Amino acid sequence: VHPAHDASHFAISSKPWIWSLVGAWHDFLNGVSMFVWKHQHTIGHHSYTNVDHADPDIVTAASNVPDFRRIKETQMWVPRYKYQHIYVPILYGLLSTKTRLQDFSLLYVLKKTG
Repeated sequence: VHPAHDASHFAISSKPWIWSLVGAWHDFLNGVSMFVWKHQHTIGHHSYTNVDHADPDIVTAASNVPDFRRIKETQMWVPRYKYQHIYVPILYGLLSTKTRLQDFSLLYVLKKTG
């Protein structure tokens, strides 16, 4: 995902076709959606880095509802968080499949582009 991240920041080359090539390569190999990544990460996250309720990279369930992982101090603590170092990487590994299905649904079923 790091090359896709760098390509989304236009940091791997001065040529736009290379950014697109790297994005397409990661779309194909890893299920990373460069389209979604540019909007969610580059525009959303970098505009509001680590700002609770604004940064889309740190969105969690309501403060009184346990999320599947604890990433900020404002979240209530539950015992399963003791093992999140084991189960969260597995869930993140499945995230590309969820993203692919979500992209397909938004673009082709609901016909929304933004």
